Amino acid sequence: MSKSNERNYGVYDLCVIGAGMCGVPAARHAINYARHATTKPYKVCVIGPEETQMIPDRDIWSAHYDEGRITRMSDPNWIWSLLARRSIQRYRKLEQDTGINFYSEVGSLTVGAEYIPVVQKTANDTGISVATLDNSQLQSKFPFLNFGDEDIAIYEAQNAGHISPRKLVRAQLIAALELGCDVIREIVNQVTEDNLLNGAPVMKVKTDSGRTIHARKVLIAVGCFTEFRKLLPVEPNLIFSPQTVTLVQITPEDAHRIEKMPSIIYRGKGAANWPGDALKNKDGAVGYYLLPPIQYEDGKYYIKMGHWDELLKGFLTTAKEVQEWFLGNGDENLGKQLEQAIINVVKDIKILGVHIDRCVTTRTPTRRPYIDLISPNLGVLLGGNGYAAKSSDELGRLAAHMMVDGCWKEQQLAWDHFKLQTK
Repeated sequence: MSKSNERNYGVYDLCVIGAGMCGVPAARHAINYARHATTKPYKVCVIGPEETQMIPDRDIWSAHYDEGRITRMSDPNWIWSLLARRSIQRYRKLEQDTGINFYSEVGSLTVGAEYIPVVQKTANDTGISVATLDNSQLQSKFPFLNFGDEDIAIYEAQNAGHISPRKLVRAQLIAALELGCDVIREIVNQVTEDNLLNGAPVMKVKTDSGRTIHARKVLIAVGCFTEFRKLLPVEPNLIFSPQTVTLVQITPEDAHRIEKMPSIIYRGKGAANWPGDALKNKDGAVGYYLLPPIQYEDGKYYIKMGHWDELLKGFLTTAKEVQEWFLGNGDENLGKQLEQAIINVVKDIKILGVHIDRCVTTRTPTRRPYIDLISPNLGVLLGGNGYAAKSSDELGRLAAHMMVDGCWKEQQLAWDHFKLQTK
């Protein structure tokens, strides 16, 4: 992707700051929607840097530099379930339109005990097709996985599996470019309201290079980096959760042997034959998410596992802490626990190598994203809470309609669910 394909528009109708999983679909949907909602051409740009290596003089990254995120319709919360459903239903068309395949429908397995009825109820209430597996059915269907004797599961065979966030963003970018969106490969450091344009205020966007871009409206969709630039006149109530993930490299033979492995979410007591206390919280419960073997861009196959917030030692509060986290090695002890947990769960795999990675999850007190207007010309799409990747297309669509309309017209989801809270 070139540094910029910006045309000489002068003033954009909408500038989306954040060229990631939520920002790019917001730009794409804004152009599409405005064609029907307005009578004039709608000029949109999206601003964000290219993917880059973790280097000391860089302090802005993105969550989509990876090949594996779980996707599923079932969820304990009906709002996240609906957001996922709407997004997943558009995956295949986006793949067909762009020629980029980012979705693997290998199914999703939610395993545990007390946690399962909550997921089952939401699925029943929202009409999602799932199967409930008792312990013997679970072990029979997935003999290459090791669970506890009390574990039961929700199995979602269709409309679930995993997506490549990196490829998803590429597909969204191609679709947005086809519609005429400008992609500007810079980092924004300030957003302010500028002088009136034909009697209306205009927003001024300044980049690290000293460039100035004008737009009638601006949408901020940059995750945990919102507070580390002068982007908003208020301070959103956001919690920055430092996540450690472990990827174990396995042989191609093992990857093909367990190719029917679904994505897994586990909340339970673990199995009696799991050695040690890997991933156990203070109450002795175990929680993790696990991706099946995925071939990464280096051609190798990896199984990836991550943890829940209960195992964190603390949260990040400053730009320096976030930068140091991204540039560091993660929580090495937690990374080793994740490695052991993978060995506990996936039977008889030969591990060729181990890589501990890290990212930051942006959480909100409501556990729902913020999709809101701070002023008629400035909006936010923030707080993925660890669930946004699979639902990012719908989150972008909701934010796009809000920005184009200047209000909330969505009927099934009340705006109150997504209102911004400030510190």
